[in-house]
Amino acid sequence: MTLADVAIYLIVSLAVAQMYSYSTIFIPVRNLIARIPYIRKPLLCPECSSFWMGVFTSFFFNPFYNCFDQYNIISTAVCGLITHLFAVYLYKIYYKLQS
Repeated sequence: MTLADVAIYLIVSLAVAQMYSYSTIFIPVRNLIARIPYIRKPLLCPECSSFWMGVFTSFFFNPFYNCFDQYNIISTAVCGLITHLFAVYLYKIYYKLQS
């Protein structure tokens, strides 16, 4: 794990979360998810879905995999948490600039 790997992961996972939440290509997917009552809120809220997009991205590129050799689920959760924290921070900065 290097700082460059973590930075690349953050950029990729935040881009995936942004594309999922705001792009028009994912409108059919979001409309389908809106019909399912149990996963509606976690996957339609942009801040909440950033965690799940971080988890999804960590299946393809996980910079913390070597830190938690035997506990892959911990490294996946850490990736989701880091993506969520950075997304919430960026959303708060964006909303402060808008007001």
